[in-house]
Amino acid sequence: MDMDEGSKGDEDLLVIGEILKHVNEPVIISDTQGKILLNNDSAVDIFGDSLKDRLLFDIAQPDEEPESETSIVKTCEGDRLCVHLCTHEFDLGGEKMLCSIIKSKDEDKDNEEFLHSLLRHDLRNKLQVLHGYLQLLEDTELQEPQSGFLDKALSTMDNCRKLIETVRLLRKLKNRESLEVVNIDGVIDQVQSEMGKNIEDAGIEFIYQNCEAKVLSGSLLNEVFINLIDNAIKHAECSKIIINVSTEEKMVNVSVEDDGAGIPKELRGSLFKEGEKGKMSSGSGIGLSLAHRIITDYGGTIDVCRSSLGGACFKVKLQRAF
Repeated sequence: MDMDEGSKGDEDLLVIGEILKHVNEPVIISDTQGKILLNNDSAVDIFGDSLKDRLLFDIAQPDEEPESETSIVKTCEGDRLCVHLCTHEFDLGGEKMLCSIIKSKDEDKDNEEFLHSLLRHDLRNKLQVLHGYLQLLEDTELQEPQSGFLDKALSTMDNCRKLIETVRLLRKLKNRESLEVVNIDGVIDQVQSEMGKNIEDAGIEFIYQNCEAKVLSGSLLNEVFINLIDNAIKHAECSKIIINVSTEEKMVNVSVEDDGAGIPKELRGSLFKEGEKGKMSSGSGIGLSLAHRIITDYGGTIDVCRSSLGGACFKVKLQRAF
């Protein structure tokens, strides 16, 4: 921008500044690199009077999840707020500029978003640091009691990570997704790829034959089968897991069965209730209730019975796609 263009641009900014005085919502004008050139009084109320020449991305951090429209902003008092940050590009004196409007959310959603952000970002980061220290400790020479304590600590860390992932899935489940045609073979291949090492390390034989069946479901279907197989590995004391698929006129049946200890008959009726778990389980009891919610949302059903192999058999019924 030459001198004349710069002068014209400054004049335009002054005009925009006068207009923004009458806008109630906080508004920030910045260049495409995020350097703040102008803001109104409503923005000063949130961030303080030293916004000029600061970077927009330093005070407003977008949520990590691609589908989220939420940003976390830091106020002049050090507080963190969840807001909608609506940014639009416009031309000023031949140069591209960004106009960012900060729209508040209602208080309940604000609190929910903040707590979720705290769980997903801050706690996960702290667990990562803690895991690093535990791994360093694992590389040292430990006596038998200390080694056992370390194993329990690492196991607890793993459960904490899974709980964070469960919360993420529950949050995603709140926003109902449209159903699409999904190939069961592709789902099981993905599950086997993710769980293959766990299955191999446990010395379990995994049996599945491609079936080319298609169902109506969403992106969380693989989480259901990961959960069922993970439970079999950890709690069933089995040597074999078999997945069978059969089709009806309007439905597809998928069974996941093992030759392990099975599930006591008195537990089967309440197994999919939140918090229900076996006596030897160290988990939260959320996994199977989450699987039930996912399958139900997809218009299907999930039940458990005794397997012909002697262990547990989970029967998943989904809408057939053509």
